[in-house]
Amino acid sequence: MTRHGGGTGVRLLPLDAAEALAGSPLSTHLTSTDDAVPPGHRRLVTSRLLVRRDFDAAADELLRWRMHTGAGLRVAASSERAAVGTVVRLTLSRFARGPGLHVACRVVDVIDEEHRKGFTYATLAGHVESGLQTFTVHRGRCDADNSLRQGTDSRTPHGADSPVRVSVVSVSAPAHPLLRRVGPVPVWAQRIMAARYCAAMDRETT
Repeated sequence: MTRHGGGTGVRLLPLDAAEALAGSPLSTHLTSTDDAVPPGHRRLVTSRLLVRRDFDAAADELLRWRMHTGAGLRVAASSERAAVGTVVRLTLSRFARGPGLHVACRVVDVIDEEHRKGFTYATLAGHVESGLQTFTVHRGRCDADNSLRQGTDSRTPHGADSPVRVSVVSVSAPAHPLLRRVGPVPVWAQRIMAARYCAAMDRETT
């Protein structure tokens, strides 16, 4: 099955590939991006106030991997909608059919609150990074890192025309030996990718 978002397809993993990834161990001991950052790790927070105001549609697109495809990744997942236990293989390539760089993750949490929805995935063995990344959309104002993690400001109305914000929070450490030696380059790459994720949610507006 193929679904399209941001000009790039989302496809279901073949059963054998999905089972292989499901059996692959996580490469991180972390359980939440809300926890204290352990030594050797870093937290990066990127957020964007969207032009669009359709919170429910934005949340649905996020859970259906449209943020990732809109950012230019090829996505192959065990389910077309993110759920706890879903495994996903992401490919970053400059060319539509090039080999690219493959990384794999498993969804470990789904956020399903009235005004905040999204999911967290953890890196699997073989990923160049070790850690967690949380992707959320929020209805209402949330301006600080704490608000991103705890939810929206209760003083702000949450009507249909309330502001919608998207955020990406990661806690990670380099896993590949090369990345440990190249200094801040991986951080720059993560920041660029997070900005592309957030921008993709506005590009999904029809």
